[in-house]
Amino acid sequence: MGGGASAYRGGKTGDAPKNNRSRAKTVLSKLKPSQEKETSPTLTMMMLGMGGVGKTTVHKQVTRTFGDGATADQIDAAIHAVRTVFVKKTLAVSNLIVEGTQEAAGRLSGPPIETQNEGNMDTMLEKVDEITDILASVDTRAKKNTSHSRFMDNELDALSALLSEIWNTEIFRDAMSKYHSEDLEAEMEFSMVDRFADQLQRVFSQQFSLSSEDFLAVRQPTRGICKSLGSVSGSNFTLMDVGGQELFQEEWNQMLSASKMDMQKKPVVGILYIASLDDYRHKCKKKGNRLSASLSNWKKLQSNSLIIDPDPVPIIVLLNKVDLFRKYLHKHKEDFHEAFENTKERGTKESRSEYENRCISVVQKKFEEYYAHGKHGQKLKVPLQSYVTCAMDTTMVKSIFEKYVEVVITQSMQLSFNC
Repeated sequence: MGGGASAYRGGKTGDAPKNNRSRAKTVLSKLKPSQEKETSPTLTMMMLGMGGVGKTTVHKQVTRTFGDGATADQIDAAIHAVRTVFVKKTLAVSNLIVEGTQEAAGRLSGPPIETQNEGNMDTMLEKVDEITDILASVDTRAKKNTSHSRFMDNELDALSALLSEIWNTEIFRDAMSKYHSEDLEAEMEFSMVDRFADQLQRVFSQQFSLSSEDFLAVRQPTRGICKSLGSVSGSNFTLMDVGGQELFQEEWNQMLSASKMDMQKKPVVGILYIASLDDYRHKCKKKGNRLSASLSNWKKLQSNSLIIDPDPVPIIVLLNKVDLFRKYLHKHKEDFHEAFENTKERGTKESRSEYENRCISVVQKKFEEYYAHGKHGQKLKVPLQSYVTCAMDTTMVKSIFEKYVEVVITQSMQLSFNC
């Protein structure tokens, strides 16, 4: 198989701060019997949120910082994901060029691409067919045996040559610069290509490997439930990343129900709810925008009996992708003011950062409002803790996760004392 070993091996990036560790140990010692064995995880924590909000990246960060890092299979899967999305985006752009229809032109922003002669189109179409055949071969093998779902060495060589020929044409480069997908999932996935756009031959070489940062940036949507083990502040934990796509949201209740039953064995259960600030500019398939949909899901969660009875489950909120939010707010501010109608426009004496922070505060207060008026928040009787994050920032995620564990343990201790 192509790909081989990767340069990324994961691993820990440092110990928890002593003050956090000591407080957490003190609290935890009051929660569990002294004779309890340390071999089984003590904390059970779930990450909930819509698809595409950055849960997978947070999960990777936590695993690499507090766990054993990525496995060889996970790294190999990430390498294959990069290659596959390279191929898919190439096919998507090439097919639009070959079609040359009015509908296709609408998928390319900016001035129309220059027309090419029929011979050039036939050549591109032949290459597209060859690439499609390779993908079909991989799919056929995967259906028979999942261990054969990667590109073979000869396929990597063929793809490198075919893709290079297409990418080196002026018409493709022109179309590539204007291409946008109407499907958000595909657009987020295709954005990975930008990271490796000038490394095509390296990506399809048999020696291709991913750096630590590249591995974090690879878009790999959670399908179902992904679990990992680790240790933070002297306490073992199980972290579960529950898929956020609409079809997987039905599993949230199943996981919550199982975890509540598991509390008989493990004294602490917590939830990490993640939303994307940048989702204010992305429309939902049904209506409204994705940030409003995240708020709606959060509101429903606050009245979910599975996190309320018999004891409320400790929970914090991460408002992720603040880097993208700040980048695009000034280009799409109308969308934000449409989503949050009572937000005032940027004042003449208000700096850019002040305006951005005010808009972020509006979102935070909305989450706090639903929490304060919900059954969960009213029963837990502690202020909601929310953090503005960029999941690609390792230091930030490490610090917040340590605080998160401390919050879960502390609130659980308070609940046990109140019983």
